[in-house]
Amino acid sequence: MRIVFIWTEEYKKLKDFQTSFCGEFNIKYSHGKLDISKNNLYIENFFKVNGSNIKLNLSAIVGENGTGKSTILDLILDYIENGMFSNKYIVIFENDGDLFIDCNFEIFEIQTKEEIKYEIIQNESLDKYLKHQVTMFFSNVFDVRYFTHSEDIQVKENKRISFIPQIKNISTNALLANYKEAENFLNQDISKQIFFVNEYKSILEVEKLVKVPEKIYLKTNSLEYHYENLSFELEKFISAFDYEQVGSLHFNLNTTNALKEDVITVLTQSFCIEIGYLLQSYNLDDLLFIETYNNAKSRGNFFVIIHKNLMKVIKELESENAILKSIKKKLNGICKSYIELLDLIDRLSIEEDETV
Repeated sequence: MRIVFIWTEEYKKLKDFQTSFCGEFNIKYSHGKLDISKNNLYIENFFKVNGSNIKLNLSAIVGENGTGKSTILDLILDYIENGMFSNKYIVIFENDGDLFIDCNFEIFEIQTKEEIKYEIIQNESLDKYLKHQVTMFFSNVFDVRYFTHSEDIQVKENKRISFIPQIKNISTNALLANYKEAENFLNQDISKQIFFVNEYKSILEVEKLVKVPEKIYLKTNSLEYHYENLSFELEKFISAFDYEQVGSLHFNLNTTNALKEDVITVLTQSFCIEIGYLLQSYNLDDLLFIETYNNAKSRGNFFVIIHKNLMKVIKELESENAILKSIKKKLNGICKSYIELLDLIDRLSIEEDETV
C-alpha cells in the first residue's frame, strides 16, 4: 500500500496543488474531474536491485529554494498524523494495481481510460491503508516553526486510525525539540561525534581526510539555569552533588583528579535534569526520580540504578502501552549515552591546566 497522488485546494502556501508519486499512472484533477490512466512509458521494476525481491519505487521532489518542497513533505506528514485536512483534498492509495480514493467532498466525475479498479473510501477508517506504512522524515534544516508541533496531541485527534502512526522523525528540528535548550542538544551531538570518530576512525580512514585531535579539553559550567521548571525537591537533590565525592560515592570510581571529579559531578547533575524533564514531558511528577533512587535496594553505578528501577515506578502510575514504550525508548537512550560517556571519562587521562 502506497500513496500515489495528492491534491489539495489549499495547504499553507500551496493553492490548488497536486502531485503524483507514482510513474505507473497518469493522474490529474481539474474542476471537479479526476482523470486516471495508465502511463504507457512506465518501465516496471526500473529500480529493481539485482538478486532482491523488494519492490522499490522512487519519487523525487525537485525545485528551487522557497518553492514549497518542504511544505509538500509537511502535507504528507499531516495527513498521516491527522487522517484528513480542513480544506478539500484528494489522497489516492495504490495496492496491487487497485486504487483507493480518499476525499472529503464529492468528485463530480472520475474518468479512467483503461480497466483500472478504484474504490472511494471517504470517511472510512484508514487502518488498513496506513497500518503498515512507515514514514521516515529527515531534514537537516533548522526551522523554529516545528517547535509548536505536538505529535501526541495530533495522534489523539486522529479519529480515522486506531493506532499510533509509525513516523520516524530524525530531522534536526525533531531532535532539538527533545531538549529544553538547544545548547544541550549541541553538547550531546559533540559527544556523539567524539564517540563515532573514536570507534570508526580506522575503519573509515578518517585521518586521511582530517586530523583527529589527540586531546579533548572539557570545561565544566554551572547547570543552575536548567533548574527553572523542575520541582524544588529535585533541584535540592541535584545541588547536593556539589558537596559530595560523586565518583567514589555514586559510581565506585577512584577519582583522585579534582578536574575529573568535577566533570563526573556535572555529568551526574545533567543526567538528573534530563530525566526530570523526561518525566515532566509525560505529565509525571519529577519527584519519581528521587523516589526511585531512595527505594533502590542496591547501590553502585548511579545511572544503572535509575535505568533499572525507574520504569518499575512509572508502570505503577501509567498503564497505556504506547506511552510506556515511548518512555522506555527515550530512557534507554539517555541512560546508554551517559553510561558510555562516564566510561569514556573514567578512561581518559585528564590533565589539570593551572594556567587557565
